[in-house]
Amino acid sequence: MIFLWLFLGLLVLLSIAALLLHLKGRTLPVEHTAFAVIQLNNTPEEVWATIADASRQPEWFKGLKKVERLPDRNGHTVWRQTMGRNAFTLEETISDPPRRLVREIADLKGPFSGSWEFLLIPVPSKDPARPAAVKVRITERGKVDFPIARAIMAMFGEDMHLKKYLRALAAKFGQTATFSND
Repeated sequence: MIFLWLFLGLLVLLSIAALLLHLKGRTLPVEHTAFAVIQLNNTPEEVWATIADASRQPEWFKGLKKVERLPDRNGHTVWRQTMGRNAFTLEETISDPPRRLVREIADLKGPFSGSWEFLLIPVPSKDPARPAAVKVRITERGKVDFPIARAIMAMFGEDMHLKKYLRALAAKFGQTATFSND
């Protein structure tokens, strides 16, 4: 009988937690914009080659399980990407090498939608002996329809996935990500 009471108590606590998350999520905006910036001691061309090659990203970005190339849409490159339990289709709507890349979620039936915009900004070197550098800025413009998901995202930060990606990108080049606000 005690196990039944423990189970019911746990069920009540989980229900209260879900209700609180739902109520908190309803107070948060459905759409958000977040960004993260790092600087790498590489050329824009080197960094571009890495981020533009989505098929090889699971080799260095451990949060990404699988990437599959799909047929082009309207002349745009399309990928199906699997991260954890989520799989979604990404369409490269803007590709301006080695400066700007925009990937938008193309299947709108998922729990979230939006885009990531990659900007590669060359950093001039004052010292000719110093390697070239580039600022990598990713801006996420997202929409999260489910209030509980919005509340959880707010707890961990809207830029959590951006920073995870940029840490992995820096590690791919043997560097440590240091985030800046510009």
